[in-house]
Amino acid sequence: MAGFLALPFCDTLSPWNMLAVSLLLAGRSIYGIPRARERLRHELSSDSINEAIDTLPTGVMFADEDGNIVLTNTKMLKLMQRYSGEQYRNANVLWQQLHKLKSTSYLQKQAIGDKLLFRVLKGPSYLAARQKIQTDIGPCQQLTITDVTEEDRSALKLEEQLKLLRADSKKCVPPWIIWKP
Repeated sequence: MAGFLALPFCDTLSPWNMLAVSLLLAGRSIYGIPRARERLRHELSSDSINEAIDTLPTGVMFADEDGNIVLTNTKMLKLMQRYSGEQYRNANVLWQQLHKLKSTSYLQKQAIGDKLLFRVLKGPSYLAARQKIQTDIGPCQQLTITDVTEEDRSALKLEEQLKLLRADSKKCVPPWIIWKP
């Protein structure tokens, strides 16, 4: 209706047609803005996805088959910069560099299957993993670096206790009683 009243042949009704146009547009805005805000709050957008990924405690990177980065979060960028001294633009290159890292007095690296565990001396432990995933745009790869400090420390304590138990069991049981199938 507002568009119709703004047409040139309605100028004969001036200034009332312009007043009506203004009132109609104001009414539509008053009615439509709250509904649009509510819809935006519940819809996923690229900004909301980026914000959600950036708040993750895990470093996450998604790349195409060639390793070209599609999406990465700030945690991954910070981890790359801190432990390798640079930020990579290709997930394959980053994965190769992680494999090339040598254990030092400051950093211990351990392969666990197809994953890599990094222990920083008197610091955190990180688990790096890469997996292929299928998306709507085709095959991609996901690279994650997760802080596993608590879990790693618990596993090390359990290993230590198991060694102590084995040593104690050998001391307590005479060798002729130990049955071996």
